[in-house]
Amino acid sequence: MGDVNSSGSVPADGTIAKPGLGRILPPPAREEDLLDDGEKKESGLLVLNVKGTDQFRASYQDALRPAGDPAVLAAKATLVSAATLRLTDEEYQEDATIAYVGKKIFLWLEDPDLDISGDRDKAMVRVRTASGEDETLELSETLTHSGVFSGSFPLKASPQPLQGNSTGEVECFFGDELMVGYLDNVVHTPEGEPILALDLPVAVGTDGVMSAFSKVYKDEDLAIQTQFHIAESYFELFK
Repeated sequence: MGDVNSSGSVPADGTIAKPGLGRILPPPAREEDLLDDGEKKESGLLVLNVKGTDQFRASYQDALRPAGDPAVLAAKATLVSAATLRLTDEEYQEDATIAYVGKKIFLWLEDPDLDISGDRDKAMVRVRTASGEDETLELSETLTHSGVFSGSFPLKASPQPLQGNSTGEVECFFGDELMVGYLDNVVHTPEGEPILALDLPVAVGTDGVMSAFSKVYKDEDLAIQTQFHIAESYFELFK
């Protein structure tokens, strides 16, 4: 992925520094390439920088034809790629298995043909819940021409969500179910639907956090009374 300002070559081993762009497979080595004839050779592999709106055109001048008249053979094509959608942890590494109210969900989308400009492009995903939430949220391209989009959205507690009122969060409730969908331009289902869909359950409850602390009282009587009440509380808990 790239444009006219991008590099026209990559290292000879085919590696590319930017994430999400994959690896270029080098052509098979020829015997004459392995011999040192003293000539300076070009380093790296030539690549064709493209983006999602580009159209490929190729032509060939066929001078010798059975009919005798030369002809120009031409063909054209556009870039089409099958997208990949994931719900992940906060590092965008492992797939998420459950969501928690009050925490965030993290979305990761790979769709190279959605890279259509020299800026960080946007992608739209639809998030619904079993309790009635229905929002369209925006993902941002991680880098220019990466073709990879990501975004994180907090889960807000609401037993009765309102559709279309999102300011960047998703309303849901304990025991709910999240449904995330992305409309691609490539068929993804046996029925011919170009929709990527993922489901993620919402936990019944949240992960509790406990921390120890100490407090110094200026009033000695208040300190004694507090310790006494704490002792009574422990007694009631364990009796």
